[in-house]
Amino acid sequence: MHACIYLLMGIFNGFLVIPLLYEILALLALVVIVLSIPTSSIRIVREYEQAVIFRLGRLIGAKGPGLFFIVPGVDRTRIVYACMHQRQKR
Repeated sequence: MHACIYLLMGIFNGFLVIPLLYEILALLALVVIVLSIPTSSIRIVREYEQAVIFRLGRLIGAKGPGLFFIVPGVDRTRIVYACMHQRQKR
C-alpha cells in the first residue's frame, strides 16, 4: 500500500501513531493547566485602589496597593476605589 494510506490508518513503520498523539495532547493539556494556576493567583492593585478579599463568601480583609496572591477558585476579589477626599469646611 501507499505510505499515505498507512498514515491515514495511523500506522507509521509498524508503529501505531494515534496513542502517541493522545499522549502528546494530554501532556500539552497538563502543561496549560499547570501554567494557568500561578498566573490566575497573582493580583495587582493600583495605588488608589484596594482589593477586598472573600474566601468562600466570607470576608478575609483588604489588600493593596501592590502585588498579592490569592488562592484561585477559593478566593474572590472586589476592587474598591480608595481615593479619599477631605471635605472643605466653610
